[in-house]
Amino acid sequence: MHTKTITIGIVDDHTIFRKGLCRTVNSFENCTVVLEASNGKELQQQLIDNPLPEILLLDLRMKEMDGFETAKWLYKQHPQISIIILSMFAFDLTLTSLLNKGVKSFLQKGIDEKELQRAFYDVIEYGFHFSDSITPRHLAELHHNTKRNGRHSMLNEKEERFLQLASSELTYKEIADILGISERSVDKLRNSLFEKLHVRSRVGMTMMSIKNGIVA
Repeated sequence: MHTKTITIGIVDDHTIFRKGLCRTVNSFENCTVVLEASNGKELQQQLIDNPLPEILLLDLRMKEMDGFETAKWLYKQHPQISIIILSMFAFDLTLTSLLNKGVKSFLQKGIDEKELQRAFYDVIEYGFHFSDSITPRHLAELHHNTKRNGRHSMLNEKEERFLQLASSELTYKEIADILGISERSVDKLRNSLFEKLHVRSRVGMTMMSIKNGIVA
């Protein structure tokens, strides 16, 4: 159980949703909302007079300074803030670029309260929260294995290269061309790594890779 209060900011342009989310977060044990804003520009002003939150819940689609721009700005100005993207839109490969911009988790709007609370605790304790099959135990096991035996005991050279490419915004077809293999071979390689890393999505694979130093 976490005993230290986790400070949280919320940025979302839907006022009713944001206010409801504030009430929900404040109901969690050892969690408190310290600021809220309707877009990135308003957040910038809020951060002038308010303490920095440890975690920022950030919507992607906002009319003025959206989540992508806001995450990049925060990474340069306040990299100590851990970002959780909370969006109603499906996540795709374009979000992998945000994983090196302070983003620690991607959550769909509509998740239950328990998962949201768990995301806060995981980000503080483990540095990331995975919303697919990955668990802290998997993180610990992989981190232990890579430290003890080195990367090559678990991943071969082609797998490491694939992870580096998959953590970019390249399509799988472009990755196949770079590696000089067929798209079918890329599918097999991807599925093998999903199983090996205990994940079910490209975003989960990239987060796992970054967390454990497999991808810089």
